[in-house]
Amino acid sequence: MDVTTGQREVLASDAGSWQAPNWTPDNKKLIYNASGKLYNFDLSTRKSTVLNTDFANSNNNDHVLTFDGKQIGISHQPEETKRQSVVYKVPVTGGVPKRSCC
Repeated sequence: MDVTTGQREVLASDAGSWQAPNWTPDNKKLIYNASGKLYNFDLSTRKSTVLNTDFANSNNNDHVLTFDGKQIGISHQPEETKRQSVVYKVPVTGGVPKRSCC
């Protein structure tokens, strides 16, 4: 949406729910979650690809990018915690998450 003119354009859609989109610092992608996984939406190609979060495949919509855009904090709900969210960090390019605390 252009906030000056109010003109809006739908770039993509899906039957499912896309949640909590975050712009990457370079303004080239959005990172969002859907069905427990994180995705990169490339604005130039208008295609989504899965962001590899290894074992963390039950992510909710609580995720945040670091200011430099190199890491992303994710909220995963592992079975061993009785589905309570645990915060992990993972490179924004994907990889094996590391538990952030506790």
